[in-house]
Amino acid sequence: MKILYITNLTNSNICELTLKPHMYAYYYGLIKILGRENIKLTNINNITSHINTIEEFDYILITRDLLFNFYTRIAIENIIKKYKGKVFAIMDHFDPLPIDKIIHSPNIKCYFKREVPNVYLNKEILKRYTLGYFSVKNSINLFLIKKYLATNKLIPLPLTYHILEDNACHLDAIDKRYSVSFIANLHPAIGNLFGKFYQYEIWKERIKIAEICKKVPNSYVRLNYAGFRGGLPLKEYYSIIKSSYTSMNVIGSGFDTFRRYEIPYMGTVLISKKLPIIIPNDFIHGVHAFFYENTKELKTLLQEILKNKDELVEMGRRAREHVLKYHSPEARARIIINALTQ
Repeated sequence: MKILYITNLTNSNICELTLKPHMYAYYYGLIKILGRENIKLTNINNITSHINTIEEFDYILITRDLLFNFYTRIAIENIIKKYKGKVFAIMDHFDPLPIDKIIHSPNIKCYFKREVPNVYLNKEILKRYTLGYFSVKNSINLFLIKKYLATNKLIPLPLTYHILEDNACHLDAIDKRYSVSFIANLHPAIGNLFGKFYQYEIWKERIKIAEICKKVPNSYVRLNYAGFRGGLPLKEYYSIIKSSYTSMNVIGSGFDTFRRYEIPYMGTVLISKKLPIIIPNDFIHGVHAFFYENTKELKTLLQEILKNKDELVEMGRRAREHVLKYHSPEARARIIINALTQ
């Protein structure tokens, strides 16, 4: 099985170091299962210059950002038409909820989507889908999603955790210092008026959660105004999560986040708002994680669960086993491979 992974990156010497984190996680998982010799990473410029390269591969993955631009979209559509015997799939790992109309094409076998709604008459879903529908061209109607889910052409493919170098995560001796940790960013409000308003809403929620967590004895709270992971280096960020009995995850531009998987990956109990999207083999409330509806419910939840910290340590172990089995980069790669070959 040989896979060609086409991205919109412009670096002529493209390699995994130039990939965005979510793209690299899927690519890394495919390498681990198939071997580096069976998956080639390239960009649209290289492909249009050396079109016959496609002949060497059985399966072609195309990142959705190639469909945002008029010229790269035309190039991709021409490739799909020319090589009808190949198996094509779209990798849509971006924040906007709407799905591209290219899913209608009979030459597209499957469309992998990071966030697929599990409810439709939901205020947050309707708000985000409407914003994306009118700001991103070539989007399908929200209510067509059920149709493509039923035919297995649309496949939910959530994020996973960031990759650490070998032996960077040791969980044999667990030193839990923090009852709860909360690390978040307050990104600058940019874009149009609606986008700025939406960013302020995210700010308000994060500040409120920070206030709640600060009242918990032995908590770690860090709000940062720039960068990712609260502005912390990845190892330090992971160290704090690993040293916590529980850790908070909050939604951002998208519902799904890396942190949702990083927390259990570090053997810590995830606390997160309930999400209105499909996450296959999701964490189970009270078994691997705790979920809440609003900040009032969060306050009560923290008071109750922190009474038995030995049970939280055991939950963290179960959560790590679950995330390694169902939400690792390799697990995401298996979803891709199974969908392409079935």
